Order: sequence, then C-alpha cells, then structure tokens
Amino acid sequence: MIPHTEYLPKAVLLDLLPAAFEPWGSSGWYPSRPPTAESIARIESALRIAVPSLFIEVAAACSSYGGWFNSIGDDFESHAHILSLNAAFRAEGLPPRYVLLNHGHDGDCDAWDIEAAPIGGELPIVYFNYDVDRHLLRGLKISATTFAEYTDAFVRANAPRCPVKRLRRHAKRVLAEYGGESVV
Repeated sequence: MIPHTEYLPKAVLLDLLPAAFEPWGSSGWYPSRPPTAESIARIESALRIAVPSLFIEVAAACSSYGGWFNSIGDDFESHAHILSLNAAFRAEGLPPRYVLLNHGHDGDCDAWDIEAAPIGGELPIVYFNYDVDRHLLRGLKISATTFAEYTDAFVRANAPRCPVKRLRRHAKRVLAEYGGESVV
C-alpha cells in the first residue's frame, strides 16, 4: 500500500492525527469517546477480534478519531460505534467475517478480515465497496497488512490536505522529513 520503507515514528503519527482527522472530525457528526478497558473487552468479545494497540492509542490521543474510524469508546449507543455499525451492515447482509473499522457510509469500507491468516501478527485490512441493495461486495482487496500500515498511509495522505492552514503547514514540514506523502 505505501511505498515507504519505514512507517512514521509513533510520536510523529500521533502528532499529525489532528491534521489527518480535521476534515471529518470537526463536524461533530461522529462524536466518539476514548476507549476504556471495558469497551475494548466488549468489542473484542462481540466481534471476535483483537483491537490493535495502535488503534487504542490513536483513539486515546485524538478526540476527533471518530470522524474516520468507528468509535471504540464506551458510547455503545452511538450510531458511529464499531458495534452499532457492524450490526447495521450485518443486518444488511455483510458477511460477519468483515469487521468494519471505518464508517462505510458511502459504501466504501475498510474492514478486518477475521477469516484471513494474520500477516505480521495482525489481521489484514481489506477494502471493498458494499452495495447494500444487492448484498454485493465489489473491489475486494487487501489495503494494509497491519493497522500501523493503514494509519501511516491515512496520515500521509490526509494531513497535508488539512483545511486548517496551521495544521496543514505543520504536517507538510514534518512529512518532508519522513519521505513525504503516501501514494494511495
């Protein structure tokens, strides 16, 4: 997915999250609470996945993470919670082997494939377009082998396009030191 030989250091990744999430997180449409030990345990049990530790750190570090990712906090009643969105898509025929990690409201989905062999210790993340009316998956492909790869590409692609000038400039300066933007 990303042509870089190294991922951004975690501290840099976390620093650039506000710029990466700004287009989606500032609207308030997808409020999400930070993860708790209880919320992670409930999610892992219900969806039969191990939530990557980096996802937990991202959600804890950036309050606007819910603009792109499903909530993994204790806001279980939220329409943007990972349990709610996965239940809604499964009710519309999405096979339970796919666990959505982002909203998929436009039909474009990123999900963990829980029936695939782990790559690098994690379940691969797949992309597909889901046609709810036909219960049809289109364009299924692996988009990242780990959550770190997925998040690195997301930050490289979105932070330098942030509409907030101060955040955008900071992101461009920082990313220039680490090989620039991803080609996604």
